[in-house]
Amino acid sequence: MRQIVLEAPRQFVDTLCRPVVREAGEALVRIHRVVICGSDWHAFEGAQANYTFPRIIGHELGCEVLEVPGQ
Repeated sequence: MRQIVLEAPRQFVDTLCRPVVREAGEALVRIHRVVICGSDWHAFEGAQANYTFPRIIGHELGCEVLEVPGQ
C-alpha cells in the first residue's frame, strides 16, 4: 500500500507498507480516489494547531472493500 505521510507542515514522505487485516471492525480496501478537505489543507500549511505529526491526511475516499475478517 502506498501512503503519503505529512511528516511536518509542507513536508510529505511517500512510503510503502503491506496492510494486514487482523481484527473485527477492520477492512482491507482498495482506494480509487482521495480528496483532501479544508482541515487537511490547513494541516499542510501548518495552521491546524490541534494536529500532530506525522499524519496521514485525506480522509474522504472512494474505495472498494477487498477483505473483512470473519466474512
